[in-house]
Amino acid sequence: MPKDSSRQNSLKDWANTYQKYKYTPLDASRNSVRLLRLRPAPDSSWAIRCSLFHTTLEEAPPYIALSYAWGDTNSSFPILVDSDTVSVTKNLRHALLRLRPKGGEKAGDLVVWIDALCIN
Repeated sequence: MPKDSSRQNSLKDWANTYQKYKYTPLDASRNSVRLLRLRPAPDSSWAIRCSLFHTTLEEAPPYIALSYAWGDTNSSFPILVDSDTVSVTKNLRHALLRLRPKGGEKAGDLVVWIDALCIN
């Protein structure tokens, strides 16, 4: 079995410093949905940072939807969701890197619904 690269080791060390993400329940009495804010970054070397939030379908901001509940689960990568980590597939990580707003904090967030992250 090949050894992990030093970059992969540093990502695993980074992920181990955070707790695993714990979902809060949706409000069953409303048309609740969980959406993800994808935070901007100056370049692709920055960790993927996101936050999950609850809203209703009627009050939701504009968002894009992705279906990424597939892919090789043997190869996962940590992303930061709020102050916890979530493991995602290589394909989802690549999609998040491509979709993530560029230009640092001034770029603003992108709101997305991704089945692999927004459904617990």
